Amino acid sequence: MLIKKDIRLFISNFQNGNFSALFYLILKYLYIMIPSALLLSKKTIKNCPLCLYKNKNFLHLSNSIRLSLNSVCPKCHCRSRHRGLFFLYNQIISVEKKKKILHFAPESFLQKKLKKFPQHEYHTADLIMKDVKFKEDLQNLSFKDNSYDIILNNHVLEHISNDKKAIQEIQRILKPDGIAIITVPGDWKKRTKHFYSLHNNGHYRNYGFDFVFKLKKVFKRVHIQKLFKYQGQKHAIKTDEIAFICFK
Repeated sequence: MLIKKDIRLFISNFQNGNFSALFYLILKYLYIMIPSALLLSKKTIKNCPLCLYKNKNFLHLSNSIRLSLNSVCPKCHCRSRHRGLFFLYNQIISVEKKKKILHFAPESFLQKKLKKFPQHEYHTADLIMKDVKFKEDLQNLSFKDNSYDIILNNHVLEHISNDKKAIQEIQRILKPDGIAIITVPGDWKKRTKHFYSLHNNGHYRNYGFDFVFKLKKVFKRVHIQKLFKYQGQKHAIKTDEIAFICFK
């Protein structure tokens, strides 16, 4: 299935002249074909905390910007950031006091874990997904001010044309002292790069170090959490995987 998808990507990228994406796609298959002993002197067993799958290698991903090694769990298909967020979400949500939680574009494997906390009121929302409680445009939410204690927003803002408005809406519906956990794709050594088309996985932009300043203009406080701290090597969490914890 993945090979067929990559063949379609190869043809599409070639026809569109997206040679950067072609380069990383070819590089991905070179990593697959070259014996692992030639690439790494020391191999560690990778453990997915979501489905408990174990192997020396996970699946690699590529796009027009980068090659991401050992990104996808072959069993549950979670990615590097999801495995890091699993630990961060548990850390924040494992409290006895009832919290009202809103999860945008919810991933099925994370939903299952979050629903195991019966003390909380857990809602899901998205504009396109079918199996969600609320159909919502993040740029124009229908919720009242101060509605939720916790908002989860994982790799959504890059798909939205007016991300500034979306961030303001997240802040608006948070309760006082509420928390929003936001992740976006980015290169944290550079400034945000804007795309002229949506050929990059439907992304309007690849974020940079300036993203935190955009958040700080809206939220009272922003904490940058490195997800690799959660035994990143063991769980195949990338070193540059970060979450922005935003406080109202």
